[in-house]
Amino acid sequence: MTELTARLAAGRARYLCDWEAGRVGKEVQSRSRKNLAPCRPRREVDPEKVAELRCQGLSWRAVAERLGISVGTAWRGEGISEPHPAP
Repeated sequence: MTELTARLAAGRARYLCDWEAGRVGKEVQSRSRKNLAPCRPRREVDPEKVAELRCQGLSWRAVAERLGISVGTAWRGEGISEPHPAP
């Protein structure tokens, strides 16, 4: 048996064992078995606070520094995809 066919047979045997144990389709696990989230959680931003700081004439960078977030997160909190000039 070649290495590839041996690996395929081992994978199929493991799948059948998991199927018989009732684990197929019922639980989702990562390859590391740590069950981590698939991506980083989004940072919640108060849009009213972002708007308030922007109305005070602060730049996007200053707003981001005050709130402890990135500039892109501040834009998203304001609900825009690109920055506009300060009033």
